[in-house]
Amino acid sequence: MTLAELTLTAALGASFLTGITSLGAVWLQQRRQATAADQEWRRNEERPIVARMLTLSADALAKWQQSAQARSDWLDSRHADPTRVHEDTKGRDQARGHWAAAMAIYEKLRFEAAQLAPVSNDHGVR
Repeated sequence: MTLAELTLTAALGASFLTGITSLGAVWLQQRRQATAADQEWRRNEERPIVARMLTLSADALAKWQQSAQARSDWLDSRHADPTRVHEDTKGRDQARGHWAAAMAIYEKLRFEAAQLAPVSNDHGVR
């Protein structure tokens, strides 16, 4: 092997190593950017949606509990007077109102969950 061939081989080897190192650096930088983008997405998009879902869940539960109590009061009034002369229709109506309010909140909760699902799939969340 001549000196020129050895120099060429060394230059090609160094070039190859430089290329591999550059490729690794690019891959690492893209990985860091993707991680940063996912963290930003979680902070800006996911957390507020989850917070709204938790609040809506608590609100719906409270309304369902109020509905159950009002229904129980109404049924107690029916059992207390089988002739229904003193039936507590106010309790029945309140139970219906609370149930309707809970269902409206539940629909909002379903909307938030549906909003979260496609966005999370775009960010690799399973």
